[in-house]
Amino acid sequence: MMTGDAIDNIRVSGYDIIAEIGHGNNGNVYYAIQTRLKRPVALKILSENLANDESYVQRFYHEAQTAAQLSHPNVVRAYDVGHAESEHFYFSMELIEGEDILSLIKDRGGLDWRESLEYLKSIAAALDYGMSKCRLTHGDIKPANIMVTHRGDVKLADLGLACLGGEAKSEDVMLTPYYAAPEVILGEWETGDCRADIYSFGATLYHMLTARPVFSGDDNTEVLNQHLNSAVINAGVFVSIPQGVCDFVSKLLRKKKEDRFQAWDKVVKEIDRLLDTAGKSYCTKSRSPKKYQLNKERRKRAMQRLKRRKKNKVFTYYFCGMGAVAVLFFVSDIFIAILGGGGAWQWLEVFVKSLTGS
Repeated sequence: MMTGDAIDNIRVSGYDIIAEIGHGNNGNVYYAIQTRLKRPVALKILSENLANDESYVQRFYHEAQTAAQLSHPNVVRAYDVGHAESEHFYFSMELIEGEDILSLIKDRGGLDWRESLEYLKSIAAALDYGMSKCRLTHGDIKPANIMVTHRGDVKLADLGLACLGGEAKSEDVMLTPYYAAPEVILGEWETGDCRADIYSFGATLYHMLTARPVFSGDDNTEVLNQHLNSAVINAGVFVSIPQGVCDFVSKLLRKKKEDRFQAWDKVVKEIDRLLDTAGKSYCTKSRSPKKYQLNKERRKRAMQRLKRRKKNKVFTYYFCGMGAVAVLFFVSDIFIAILGGGGAWQWLEVFVKSLTGS
């Protein structure tokens, strides 16, 4: 958190800076008042160590200029961008009073599937708008870049990596490993192609539902390799969700971009369909792969015990039957002997001789 003295060192004409409300690798965000309009804003200040890097400065301006082209209720609005008298680069934007999706996941241990779809439907609609208006691709869709206001409105933030159709692709591609599409990792993504964003959207939904990323590892390289080569564990392994939602997440996260949804309007339509029809058939597997495997072993052992019990029953029935025959033979021997017939053994001997002809 920046001290009062440090805040005093930042002077941006037309703004009164009140307090720091967020910080990251690229800079800090402050709660400020735009004095002429008496409007509260979020004022983003590029960090001093990046202010001398021309590529970061260009990206900073690009974020503001891209946001300014989008007028959509689910995109954070841009107000102003410039170079302050204190030599700081600033970008003022709509102040969102709420928290990001990543904070909600941490606080609640995952979100309900219906709530998740309703939030992300708004984001998909905003991205569909951006694609139709200027072939916009966001480039960094993740829970931390989706804001939820206290009223429940959803806003897409951080367009620093966004590209507009027709722009040259930057050679310095930045990505967030947990949500990176395979084609972005391989350097095969082209501007104007929304399918990489759709993969990141799926990874975000997966994280919202299960409270864990699609892949995790000891370092970024391991995570990126898993996006390229490892199968995605079905979200239903971790949480009970409708089968249709499981299938939806799986399609969003297909390795090959040709196998995913091909446009944002298709994503929006599928979410609408799921919200209307999902809920009858659920994925009801265990909460984690470890528990799931444990349950499989328990079921296997239970089946083995059942087979042993069935086998034991066969032997039990056999010996009981033989015992019953022996008792019946013994009783009949006594009964025949009482009647003076020589006993059952003599009758058996006569019966055997008649069969053998001796």
